[in-house]
Formats: sequence, structure tokens, C-alpha cells
Amino acid sequence: MKRSKPSAQPTNQLADEPAFERHQVLLRIETFHRQYEEEGVQYGSWSESLDMGVVSAHKLESSKQTKALSSHGDGDIITLNQPIEEGQSIFVLVMRYTTGDSFGSSSGNLEIIWADPRKEVIEAMEEHIEKHPEASSWLLPFEDGVIQLNNPSSGYFERMESVSIEELVIQEWRETPHYIVKRRR
Repeated sequence: MKRSKPSAQPTNQLADEPAFERHQVLLRIETFHRQYEEEGVQYGSWSESLDMGVVSAHKLESSKQTKALSSHGDGDIITLNQPIEEGQSIFVLVMRYTTGDSFGSSSGNLEIIWADPRKEVIEAMEEHIEKHPEASSWLLPFEDGVIQLNNPSSGYFERMESVSIEELVIQEWRETPHYIVKRRR
């Protein structure tokens, strides 16, 4: 299929709107199960257990979509350094961790650390994090240098449970997305 050249002003863009970075992806996170328990009225203890996952990845086509989605909290919007197309795999580095306070804890919390279409980039980051789980931030190998990312499990009440890679297939954004998840572990 032959593609036509894009026009100087895309049809989905307003005249005064800046050019849209077309390498943005929405990663949708969903809580599959939540169990919460509380004991006592005053000075009681609590506990929470979550089962969360990254359920889909969607290529965003316009800044209007990005603004609408970011205001609704439908997931994490990431910007990739290279183009990605529908049907292509993206590898998502995910951390599960426990957090809490003096009275209780919440386990199974999920944080997206990074995503990239190149599996070897994500595997190198995963290996580094597994070697340094208690660091407050990491200098991770990326491109021709390193990037610094904060450790969400670094804190007095936080503890890393696991770090893993999830492979998802990029889909076109739909109001009711069809989930396609390939789990590595």
C-alpha cells in the first residue's frame, strides 16, 4: 500500500497548535483485584493487597487525544525516541512494590519504569535494577549514555517486590480498547 506524503498542516491539528510528537503511547493500567482490611477504630491497623497489570498500549495520533486522556488518568503516556506503528511490540519495564505507613501496608502496587520497542534496552535496565534494588534512583543504560530514573520503592515504608518485562502490541486508540497482553514471566 502506497502512502501519500503528509501535508504541512495535518487535518487533526488546529492552525495555532504546535506540531504533535507522533511517538507517544498510552499504557493502560488496570487493577484486577483489590482486597482491603481494617481493624480498630482508633490506632487500628490496615492492609491492602492489589493485583495490577499493564493491559494495553495505544499509539496516540493527536495532541487533543493526549490532553483528553492525561486529564482522565487512563494510564501513563510515554514519549518514545523513535517511531512505533500499530501491530508492533513494545516492551514495558514494570515494578511491583509495597508501600504503607505506621499502621499498615499496601502490596502489589505497580509502577511503569520505562517502555521501548527494543527488548534489549529494557532487559539491560531490568538487569541493572535487579542488581541495585535499594538505590533511591538508578543511572540506567540508554542510547549513547545513561538516564536517571527514581526508584518508586525507595522510602521508609516502601519495598520492591519484583521487576519484570511485559510485552504488549501497539493498538490504535479506541474508546473501548481490545486488550492484548503477552506476559514474559
